[in-house]
Amino acid sequence: MTAVRETVRARDCVRARRAHSLVLDGVAGCDDVVALATHLDRCESCRGHARQVSRVTYLLRSLRLDPSDPVAFAGFYQRVWQLFFCEYVVVTAAYLVG
Repeated sequence: MTAVRETVRARDCVRARRAHSLVLDGVAGCDDVVALATHLDRCESCRGHARQVSRVTYLLRSLRLDPSDPVAFAGFYQRVWQLFFCEYVVVTAAYLVG
């Protein structure tokens, strides 16, 4: 029974992440927004994912980065991954410390 629950949970997470993408793009319907909010209330993993994707989306849109400029885009991409890495290090350290 646990495997079935995990499969259902994973499917719910995939749906929530798709809904979040629609919200960020401004094309989500009311049902998508309500389902996303409900899921994020109970899923810590998806809340973290939503925060990260929202941050990256905000950064990309605020910089008005030209994706056809490979040097600028590569530098931005590297900085984003450094932020993700730092967040994982901090969360892991906080968990280990207690």
